[in-house]
Amino acid sequence: MVISKGIDTVLLVMEQVLLTQYKVTGEYFAIKALKKGDVIARDEVDSLMSERNIFEVANRIRHPFLVNLMACFQTTVRITSCCLCVSAYCH
Repeated sequence: MVISKGIDTVLLVMEQVLLTQYKVTGEYFAIKALKKGDVIARDEVDSLMSERNIFEVANRIRHPFLVNLMACFQTTVRITSCCLCVSAYCH
């Protein structure tokens, strides 16, 4: 299920956010996918790295108001991040 599709207001690139469920535990996750070409074309690589670093720090200190970043990975075409879903969409 696509939760959101539009422009990332921080990076100003097209994004797609998908709602997924881990079948083993039943937990829901939000997966954000960005087109690598868009990020590079708009010279937003530093912004993307900063976003990832903020999530990593928030995870380390267990920040109560930021979602947990579970994973980041990339393919030849997309950059993807996976966060624990804490929205009304998840139920």
